[in-house]
Amino acid sequence: DTVRVARLADAFIRDTLVVCERCEHEALSIVFAPPDSEVYFRAVAPAVALVPQAGGDLGARMAAATARAFDGGATRVVVIGTDTPHLTPERIDEAFAALAAADCVLGPAYDGGYYLVGLTQPRPELFQGIAWGTASVLAETLEAAVGLRVTRLAEERDIDERVDLDWLAGQLRAAPDRCPHTLAVLDEFDGGALAP
Repeated sequence: DTVRVARLADAFIRDTLVVCERCEHEALSIVFAPPDSEVYFRAVAPAVALVPQAGGDLGARMAAATARAFDGGATRVVVIGTDTPHLTPERIDEAFAALAAADCVLGPAYDGGYYLVGLTQPRPELFQGIAWGTASVLAETLEAAVGLRVTRLAEERDIDERVDLDWLAGQLRAAPDRCPHTLAVLDEFDGGALAP
């Protein structure tokens, strides 16, 4: 039901923030939507910069978010979503490190998309004309990145469907310190009726 899905989404956000706060970065921002969710994000992350999402499709929103970070003085920007709360700080640090020699870093997801994108300068072309939400997202992004130095990280699973949620539950029960908020919700509902 929607209450359980909302609880799980909240847990994903909280665990993702824990991971990000353990990374070796200079600044952390939450790019949020809708506008009236600012109160929620301020309560969850009182010390983190909050940036309203731009309009448009996912690509337009990511292009705007990265451009704004670079306009603010960033020299390396890494973007992740909240559907991979199991990412480790080491994986995100690996992305930042890769940007010392690459123009772009991508973390491929098993479903054909990507769970992470990192840049050394604005690259709006990487976010245009992409069939978001399909199995061709990574391939289309790599095609748009022809001529750039691109580093690919190890594949990871993002949590989109019930089978992914079941996989995550198994991972977290084997390593309960990894995503404590998510595991608490999964245990509370015993993994039932939580998939988006």
